[in-house]
Amino acid sequence: MLTKEDIKLLTESLAGRKEMDEGFRLVAERFDDLESQVRILQTSIDNLAKLVKDFRDEHIVIHRRLEVLEKWAKQAAAKLGIELPQ
Repeated sequence: MLTKEDIKLLTESLAGRKEMDEGFRLVAERFDDLESQVRILQTSIDNLAKLVKDFRDEHIVIHRRLEVLEKWAKQAAAKLGIELPQ
């Protein structure tokens, strides 16, 4: 048979467990919020990385076109006898 003291200890233990469960629930909610924020940041960083890559690729193409035009201008200047400034 349980004594009043045993019942009191069990009741306190159950109350503590409920508080602990509530604490775990709050931590789980906070973790879910943080996980969501990390996902948003990751998406933003991925988008920024794509923009940087696209910009770099475009820069490479423009640089190549400029080299071709410069070569053409030098050839045309040489045939016309025009000296191009450096």
